[in-house]
Amino acid sequence: MTPPSSFQNEGCGPIIQVIERHTTTFVLDASATYDPDNGPTPLVYDWSVITDDEWADIAIQTPNEMVTNVTGLPPGVYHFDLRVFDGGHVRSVSVWVTVQ
Repeated sequence: MTPPSSFQNEGCGPIIQVIERHTTTFVLDASATYDPDNGPTPLVYDWSVITDDEWADIAIQTPNEMVTNVTGLPPGVYHFDLRVFDGGHVRSVSVWVTVQ
């Protein structure tokens, strides 16, 4: 079993993305993430949104997929979290999105 630090993600750490208000859908993409020892199970992805805006109608269309769409973001700053699990270890990364 490899240690959790073996998960690879290009540019791991906070990722910041700015989108214009007229954009109604944007993509969260974890395709740069991989597990060098391929196991003990295939990678499992879990996207979530962390926000204090109780009025936001945010929808992560497929939160357990490597690549997913997000809709329903009014102007503001949003924190998304990606957790990746290989059957033995978990690694997470934050994505910050600003809607102008």
